[in-house]
Amino acid sequence: MNLIKLKKITIDKVYFLSFILFYFLVALFPNNYLTSVIPLIFGFGFFLFFLFYDGLKINEEKLSSLIAIILFSSISLLYLFFEKGIYVIKEMEFFFFISLPLMFISSYRLINYEKISFLFKCIVIFCFGQLLIILGQISKIATGFGLSLPSSEDGEVSSHTLHMLSGSFSNSNDLASVAVLLGFFLLFIKKYLDYKVTIGLLIVTLILLLTLSRMAVLCFLLGLFFISKKPLSFKRSLFFILSILLMFSFYFYISNNLGVYGFVDRIFIRIQSLAEIFENGISSDGSVGLRADSYLRFLGNLDELGFGSMELRNYREFVKPMTEGMNLMSVNPHSFFVEIGYWMGWPGIISIFLFFVSFFKRKSKTLDLFFLIFMFLFVSAISSSVINNFILFFGLFLLLNLLSSRNRVLNV
Repeated sequence: MNLIKLKKITIDKVYFLSFILFYFLVALFPNNYLTSVIPLIFGFGFFLFFLFYDGLKINEEKLSSLIAIILFSSISLLYLFFEKGIYVIKEMEFFFFISLPLMFISSYRLINYEKISFLFKCIVIFCFGQLLIILGQISKIATGFGLSLPSSEDGEVSSHTLHMLSGSFSNSNDLASVAVLLGFFLLFIKKYLDYKVTIGLLIVTLILLLTLSRMAVLCFLLGLFFISKKPLSFKRSLFFILSILLMFSFYFYISNNLGVYGFVDRIFIRIQSLAEIFENGISSDGSVGLRADSYLRFLGNLDELGFGSMELRNYREFVKPMTEGMNLMSVNPHSFFVEIGYWMGWPGIISIFLFFVSFFKRKSKTLDLFFLIFMFLFVSAISSSVINNFILFFGLFLLLNLLSSRNRVLNV
């Protein structure tokens, strides 16, 4: 292996690891913002320096995708500067959007250099670390000793948010959405690593059981059946039934042994709401019904979007009438595409649309790409907002590059 290729592989590994370290530091130092972002700043500068030093050298087949994500990132940064001026460089949103092209380049190289085994290990370490953080949060709630919930640090949150098991994220839904997308990546690389991937999938499943986002669980189950592309044999049917029984046994156990704690009550409320939705329809659940109403309103507002509100997290002009529930949606629409539409209008919608479309002109697995993008619509709706969720978009870029790679047989 020549020195130049070694440099490329090394900087991409370091850049990817900088994001993983960032999330661990957030959990260890929840009140120290500067300490947490040091890995991001270092990784960004390190990667950018070697990018200028060694040149871009991205394959021609991915050039259109890179141009599209640079266009989207540039428009986003322009909107941020219009809203907040030069001081926007201190905001995490600025760092998030300026990092998107670099994350895409790094993910392309990691896939192109066939670092599947490295990515698998990093994802397992990240997910296992999040699981340990959740256990530390449970210990804090139960005994007073352990890791604090990031969402409880300001002391002004509602009891609903306070009882979330969110890992190093501010909301359990943010972690659940990441777990789903990383679970998809593990499922797609299962044919290269076989049984090893099962370990990662088990950890992802445990995270989903503890965060218990209904949409996340549904998305993961759909991915499990679609990506495996195997008929529902007797063994798989038996495994599915046993998994459900195990899940209910798990909830029964914690309800009898940890039932005095708020996070347990939250889990059971979520389970009960699922049963109510199946029995009485989507309108019986306020959260699900509110989101569905919000998305329908967005479709009705398409002809009025123009250049958007040009103010991040302020979409009141599009969300009317302003009821109590819709007041929430005017700040966090619970959908990446809806938020981009309300904030950036048609320039944002067109640029992100061009990015996703750019993957379909190659010798790629079209059906898998359609499934991934379709599921991302739902995964991005799990969180109130996916902006600033670095690892979610890194996972998305890894999946897009994996599924659109010309080289379908990867050497691991």
